[in-house]
Amino acid sequence: MPCSNALRVVPEANDKDSRPVARRAPAPLRIAYFDASLRDDTGHQANACRHITRELGARGCQVDVFASLHIQKDLAGELGATPCFLLRPYEQLRAISLIDSFIQRLSFNQDLRSAWPSGRHPFVYFNSVLAPQFAAIGKWLAAFPAGEAPIAAIEFGAPSGAGTAGWFAQFPAQYRKASRVFRALEPGRILLFTFDPAASSEYSQLLGLPVAALPAVHKASGPLRMRAWDADGRITVGFLGQQREEKGVSLIPGIVRGLRAAGCNARILVHDGEPSDRPILRQLREMAESDPLVEFLHRPADPAMWQALLGGTDLVVLPYEPNRYKASYSAIAIEAVSAGIPMVVPRGTTMESLASQYQGRATAFEAWEADAVCEAILRAVDRFEHLSALAFAGAAAWEERNGAERFADRLLAFAAHSAAPLPRAGHAVAPVSRFEKGALQCLLVARAWSRRILLFLLRPFRQSS
Repeated sequence: MPCSNALRVVPEANDKDSRPVARRAPAPLRIAYFDASLRDDTGHQANACRHITRELGARGCQVDVFASLHIQKDLAGELGATPCFLLRPYEQLRAISLIDSFIQRLSFNQDLRSAWPSGRHPFVYFNSVLAPQFAAIGKWLAAFPAGEAPIAAIEFGAPSGAGTAGWFAQFPAQYRKASRVFRALEPGRILLFTFDPAASSEYSQLLGLPVAALPAVHKASGPLRMRAWDADGRITVGFLGQQREEKGVSLIPGIVRGLRAAGCNARILVHDGEPSDRPILRQLREMAESDPLVEFLHRPADPAMWQALLGGTDLVVLPYEPNRYKASYSAIAIEAVSAGIPMVVPRGTTMESLASQYQGRATAFEAWEADAVCEAILRAVDRFEHLSALAFAGAAAWEERNGAERFADRLLAFAAHSAAPLPRAGHAVAPVSRFEKGALQCLLVARAWSRRILLFLLRPFRQSS
């Protein structure tokens, strides 16, 4: 579906003479793409932005990207992104959750209002928002005069927290409170969505609002190939992406030891796209140094490196905490399915549903422990040829239903069939005052000192554990 939101004059030949006359033709739809987490190649934000903006651009849309104030210079140049948002949504301490969330809402709202006059776009897209950003967006949209707010598409890329007891559990009450503002806004002009039906269902129940499940934007970038045993009789088992505790990074050394004890001689590829240094990295490095069949890569992956990692992996292992991913999708799992790579996943999660739908069956582990994951990997290795054939066939089905093209179809259809016409671009909410900026700066200073004190007090506990 092509982009259009206005009419422009284009010369056209006149039957009576050769002079041009005016003909009305659609002008490009201008879209603002907001993502406060878009800073580097860590995580899925950069790849999501690449897929979405390129597809919309190919359809004639003008997409203006607003990213983290600290976005890497090269990435900003590649995406044409404007540094905008001061705070990263995921940098919140649960111990001071109420304070952190209030400051996150305030900061995001001010950054959004400051960016708005540069374009005043009729259509705005928000990628991977958390509860504070969701609340800030609602307050921003509610400040427009009736009929003047832009059409908004808002994606939830993380768990709602309603079904977990971890870090995300601080957010459900904030989501419920923010949803009251959205229920008062004009119906049909806001699209809330995730990329997974289970996640959409959980968010919908929490918010009391419809939350759609849109096609995932990821699709294989090159020709599909069926994974097979190498000439040396081995396959490569991969742990890919940003390694965190809830993703089972602490289980990996035990998993590898268990595989070797069971006589599995597969190559092991461990990639960690999280640039920060953590104690577990020492174990991963020592593991790679002591085993010539283990490779450990610790750096964010640019597009070329990421494609090489996917291309070199024959079996993707996702040793994730099951409760965390009951209603939250994994970008790594989506990329594995789109590339035709069989997976080992936690039971009862969106990843198991994904594997069952597109790979015929899921090789799943029950308990979140190294031995259980190891046993599941050994089962997958024993049935590797069969699983590989199923995954290869499933990748073709994935390509028919997903990818940036299918996603853009749904997004632009929403814009074209919204309940009211696109707003005029000349209106805006009140600009950010000096008083508001000064108040935020004072709060940020207080927040920084609170975090330092808290981290200092928690240091003995962390060292003892």
